[in-house]
Amino acid sequence: MFSTELVVQFATENASMYDDGGYMIDAFNKGATGNGELAKILAAITDDLWARGYSNEDLAKIFGGNKIRVYAQVWEGKPPELFLKEYPERLRLRQELRDGFYSR
Repeated sequence: MFSTELVVQFATENASMYDDGGYMIDAFNKGATGNGELAKILAAITDDLWARGYSNEDLAKIFGGNKIRVYAQVWEGKPPELFLKEYPERLRLRQELRDGFYSR
């Protein structure tokens, strides 16, 4: 299960890095326990990562690639080596689906 404990600790210690008017820390101080609060500032996090020089490819890995890898390893029972071997084909298929969708 997702825990916000480390996020709260980091955010509290580095409050100056967040430009949310204290929203996230206030939410956690009031007892928020889920990741919904984090989702509300995802756009700001993305903007900050771009400002720090992260590319769209980097962000895709951060936001999606890791989830896809974990999903494949846990749900599909694939060891990391097999996932990495199949990953280029997964990317190709994903792009093919995107191209088909956006061309409609």
